[in-house]
Amino acid sequence: MDVFYAIDAFLKALPPHAAPEAQGAAENAVVKAGIIPFIRRPATSIYVMRPRGVHPELGSPPFQLAKGTRMTQVMCEWVDMEKGDIADACAEPLPATALREGIEELGLVLDNIKEWWDMGTHTFASASTGKPKWLRLFAAEMHEPENFLPMEQVAPTTAERRWMRVEEFMRDGRADQRGMVAALEKLAD
Repeated sequence: MDVFYAIDAFLKALPPHAAPEAQGAAENAVVKAGIIPFIRRPATSIYVMRPRGVHPELGSPPFQLAKGTRMTQVMCEWVDMEKGDIADACAEPLPATALREGIEELGLVLDNIKEWWDMGTHTFASASTGKPKWLRLFAAEMHEPENFLPMEQVAPTTAERRWMRVEEFMRDGRADQRGMVAALEKLAD
């Protein structure tokens, strides 16, 4: 089954809850979305990825959340939206973007999601320009921590993925995403 159809069916069966304190920009102003798969026990842990470094001489990038660009249909083909594009009927809904990025970068299995939340809009820094960007964040509590697609089914841009305790991410994860993980930690308590 095509991933877009699987995501659409999942969204109809299990739409995300609105998290307390979730805020943010209007949906048509946001072109990025991300997802944090998490487990609560034995301690709150999140499933993260390390992207393949473009410049090996700079070392490995830090672990980060799965995130990416929203897509829209142009002449029957899915393409990334550009900043400034206005969402229309052909645009991928932000929850769908987050799920698709989770599947591509982490190997997220939709049936493994127990419950999930819209965490609102957050900012992060562009890896290429350093400029702030808006991102709609979602958090998904998982049934089984081992139930993810095998690494060979994950996008080649993912070098590594693993469970990381929140405290560990706050120390070693991508600095501009620590506020997002702190928001998740409040939800998971």
